[in-house]
Amino acid sequence: LKNQVDPHFLFNSLNTLNSIIKSDPKRAQEYVHQLSHVFRYTLQTKDVNTLENELDFTRAYCSLMQIRYGESLQFDFRIDDAYSSYCVVPLSIQTLVENAIKHNVISNRCPLTITIATAADDTLTVSNPRQEKKDTEAGEGIGLANLAERYRIKWQRDISVSNAGGIFSVTI
Repeated sequence: LKNQVDPHFLFNSLNTLNSIIKSDPKRAQEYVHQLSHVFRYTLQTKDVNTLENELDFTRAYCSLMQIRYGESLQFDFRIDDAYSSYCVVPLSIQTLVENAIKHNVISNRCPLTITIATAADDTLTVSNPRQEKKDTEAGEGIGLANLAERYRIKWQRDISVSNAGGIFSVTI
């Protein structure tokens, strides 16, 4: 799984840091702090993690992406605190957020909002409006397939993928 983290992530992160380091040193320091948090989390070897810890990591990752994309990328966290001690497989939410960023247009003219929400049926859904990139190759589906297999092995449950009504969503 660690090898499936986007190999361009570090390259893009360093380019983003380089672009803000002189113009906004305080923001650059925050960026480095969030980047170190993300890498520290990815080095863990746990089979499961609490939703609270996974969301802390996901928020750090989202912070990095917001610095990179600015106001063109927004996150809407709708998390009920009652689920904070529930377990998820590590990197599951981040994988879904990364998937949304990778496959959708994000620009000033076409901003993207990714919603991360818990539901009363003990599930969590990551969703976004479909703004598919036209000039990129179709994904290989490795990230979603890996995530689905990990949930089947750990809890004998399937994830749910929906691509209807102009909204792409994955429920774990």
